[in-house]
Amino acid sequence: MYTTEAIVLKTMPMGEADELVSIYTKDFGKLRLRARSSKKITTKQGNFIHSMAILSCNFVSTRAGYLFSGIKSIRGYTDISEDISASAYVSSFFTLCDDIFYDGQKDEEIWQLLCNVLEEARGALRENSPDEAREYLWRREKQWLLSLLAILGLKPKNLNLDNVKNARQLDIYLQRVMQNKLERKIEFFGMKATVSQ
Repeated sequence: MYTTEAIVLKTMPMGEADELVSIYTKDFGKLRLRARSSKKITTKQGNFIHSMAILSCNFVSTRAGYLFSGIKSIRGYTDISEDISASAYVSSFFTLCDDIFYDGQKDEEIWQLLCNVLEEARGALRENSPDEAREYLWRREKQWLLSLLAILGLKPKNLNLDNVKNARQLDIYLQRVMQNKLERKIEFFGMKATVSQ
């Protein structure tokens, strides 16, 4: 049995009652685990999987892959879960991370970035009005994206945000930079406008 701290990046249905849960762990990097009966109303496990939190996870390795054997919350972020805008910003960023990280890819800086995203989103909600929090989260999302590129060693040296005139232009610019560096279509929640390809 293994035990580690983890953050849920994404969940996917698996059969009638189970889910495949993509997590980023402090000790093992990104993993995909099966959560048995997590979609049932009576499950406690499902509540933890679907909340914004830093979790303590116990899991075992089986022939069919990893399987949750226990889970509990270390630090909950109910403020984020209860605010649709904050939840969307954080979930969108975590989904993007899930899409670009490989299973078993471990990096202390990535773990710290994911923890910082949760802390910054909660701070934005506690310290600002709803409108100010949305604007703050839009700006922080751009920094999260740039930090992610830097950790992956993909941040362009000549990245120049000084020439960006407005929010829509900044979103388009960052999306194109990320798509060029990661060689795939990139979307994030805070887009001020849809970018035509």
